[in-house]
Amino acid sequence: MQTRSRGVLMAALRGCESFVAEVARLQVVLRIRNSGEFRYGIHSQPLSLCVLMLVPLLAARAADEPRSLKVAVVQLGMEPTLAENRDKIARLTGEAAAAGARLVVFPEGALAAPPGNSREEYDAAAAAVGQAARDHRVYVATGARHVPAGQTRHHNQLFVFSPQGQTLLVYDKVWHARKYDAPKIVEIDGVPASFIICADRWSRPVESLPPAMGAKILIECSNNFDNEWLPALEWYWYVPHALRHTAFVVFANSAPENRLPGGNRGHGHSALIAPDGSLLASAAEERDKIVLADLDLAQATLDLAIRRSQHPLFKAWWEMGRQIHSGKDFPLAEAPVLVSSNSSVKCGFARMSCTSSIEQNVKAIQDHIRQAAAAKLDLVVFPELAVTGDRQEDIERADAAALTSALDLIRRSAQEHQVTAVVGAPSLVGGKRRNSAYTIGPDGSVLTRYDQIAVGRPDLFEGGLSTKAMWFQVNGVWSLLTIGDDALWTEMAELAALRGARLHCHLCCRQGMNPAEALLHDQIMANLASFRTLTVVGSPLHSSPLGSREHYFLGSGSAIWDDLEAGNWCAVKIQSGRPWDRVFSSPRIVPGPANPMRQSGYWLTTTPRYKPWMMAGVAAMDQDLAAGVSAAGGRK
Repeated sequence: MQTRSRGVLMAALRGCESFVAEVARLQVVLRIRNSGEFRYGIHSQPLSLCVLMLVPLLAARAADEPRSLKVAVVQLGMEPTLAENRDKIARLTGEAAAAGARLVVFPEGALAAPPGNSREEYDAAAAAVGQAARDHRVYVATGARHVPAGQTRHHNQLFVFSPQGQTLLVYDKVWHARKYDAPKIVEIDGVPASFIICADRWSRPVESLPPAMGAKILIECSNNFDNEWLPALEWYWYVPHALRHTAFVVFANSAPENRLPGGNRGHGHSALIAPDGSLLASAAEERDKIVLADLDLAQATLDLAIRRSQHPLFKAWWEMGRQIHSGKDFPLAEAPVLVSSNSSVKCGFARMSCTSSIEQNVKAIQDHIRQAAAAKLDLVVFPELAVTGDRQEDIERADAAALTSALDLIRRSAQEHQVTAVVGAPSLVGGKRRNSAYTIGPDGSVLTRYDQIAVGRPDLFEGGLSTKAMWFQVNGVWSLLTIGDDALWTEMAELAALRGARLHCHLCCRQGMNPAEALLHDQIMANLASFRTLTVVGSPLHSSPLGSREHYFLGSGSAIWDDLEAGNWCAVKIQSGRPWDRVFSSPRIVPGPANPMRQSGYWLTTTPRYKPWMMAGVAAMDQDLAAGVSAAGGRK
């Protein structure tokens, strides 16, 4: 009786997505402080009594979930007819099931019906795939497409079937028809999973809300064009997608050979990616290749998704998104747009090696400012923690007097050479240390001091509480600041672009120097920079001893990424320099008056129901909680 009651209660609770979201957050962040008081979230907000009452159910739900899940991705090559595609999906479902798969995932448009097939034939083919799921006792997710009567453009859908053959999800692609809503979360043996059809990855409600609501497996079914595969960046969307949510990513893409009349050539490279960004299994360009991997579900902690959604600057925004996802509607309140002048901004980054000496670092910064002036730069970006270096003992040794003196010297140098400089340094605020970026204007004034929001070293730094401080202008162009781990919070870059950012300065201190680490850095930067901005990345050089006095300086990750104009698939790295050079620049006209994100491009992937959410997010990019300014523009 007790088991049955628990089962009935859990079934009811599973129908409430808000409960699922709360459970997912609690699984990661619930902890008991030494004082014995239950608290959760980055800033330790007290748990409500009603949430505490859910803790016993949390254990029951965790017990219901499997410890691992074997997933098969089928890199399908489409056939000319609906019947051939239907039969191939059924056959490969059986082969994947025989190999032990519990979930079988096919690409976008795999169940393809060429023009001339009736809706009845299309529906019957979908039902046949559901029957194959039932026959082989597996979950099946497949893309599908047909041309509705009286139309010339195909309609793009995704079906998910249960092992009983039931239809768990029918998802209509948002990209070409924005009247459709974001898809719901589906449970695979009790494990929450979300689905994306190809370009809907650009839709923030589709991409980011599900993991914030508990989805541990993020599945994209695509028919990516062959030129979307960039060998220098590889899985440049999917690795950061896994990292920023601490979730599994399953990417099913079509094979290059497409026999469907008028079908595009895909690029293959289907993959399963772990929450730490590592590749579990992948294909190359093989046709009808089955790729299998066991997912250790304990790794999908959703830690970063939860930390982002619980940060006080954005908590209300994420909660609004969850409510919309659960069916609630909000009125649209347009946020003001920042308007830039149509100016030429010559940007550059300083490639400097940071030492343990503040004095030496400041001299190097002054030298680079002189070089920037000689190169006629308007703006030069320095690395994260350029003043102290990034070693903990050096940061802790830097007191307020030393940091103030260093800043004064840098301000005088910027004023002398009439250059805007963005410099990374620790700051001390009310006895607390923060990881900061100072923007110093050509008159020597501090235009803004931004404190890192996504703190990666909480034992050393306190997190910032202001998005208002991220903003400054150079030559009349609105610009944004981010630091280090902020790079995985790509919603800040997107919302800033919707607010009007045209230039983005990102300060980092990349530690790794081997090819794999360099690739990961570029994958993260390509994501961060792809919101119609010019992004300047400053990172220190690292040195490796060759002999008693010689050093070989290694690349750092500094670069300029260009996404100002409509590119192919992501921002393009237009300047990275050579390791032994110091200041690199790229003259670029930053077109005004506003970022086009709000009128065109990927902003159009947002359905009308979610536009109020995105506009609320734009407003959240102008908050200062330390000063009491809320996202609504009022006082706290």
